[in-house]
Amino acid sequence: ITDIKRQEMRLRESDLAAHSLLLQATLNSIRQGIAVFDPDGALLAWNHRFSDLIGLSPQALSVGRRISARERTLCCPLSGALEMAGTRGRTLEVQYNPMPDGGFAMTYTDISERKAVEKRILFNRFVVENAAAMIWIDPQTATIVYANKAALRESGFDQSELVGMRMGDFVVDGDMQK
Repeated sequence: ITDIKRQEMRLRESDLAAHSLLLQATLNSIRQGIAVFDPDGALLAWNHRFSDLIGLSPQALSVGRRISARERTLCCPLSGALEMAGTRGRTLEVQYNPMPDGGFAMTYTDISERKAVEKRILFNRFVVENAAAMIWIDPQTATIVYANKAALRESGFDQSELVGMRMGDFVVDGDMQK
């Protein structure tokens, strides 16, 4: 009986080890950084992307390691999601996810590209809104699709009146008509 129990124990241990390897391989295949903590803030699992995004080497991380107060501010918002500066000029979206046992999982998504696009859009919008009178026309329909504030002031139209108007109805003999 004891030999059977030992054999069953070895099979269970082998099965757990295989599942552990599969779980780690799955975590490492995800593009987000992921870290799982117990209720006391001890690190239970993480992937390589996590260590890369927060700037801690994999050697600095170990199972059961409690994160310092400085590291906690780097990687753990109190709840919900937040945006924060990551390593190498990256912007990260950090999401707090409570676990049933009182622990928590953190996900880290590199949103640097999205933030750069948002910044360019805001800059372009600033340029457009502060430029001399500017009107965009749909070349397919010859209708006005947008006018900046200066164009609205010059024309005397509201945005709602101007958008959708055919260019021919707006300009007659080179003059804007209201």
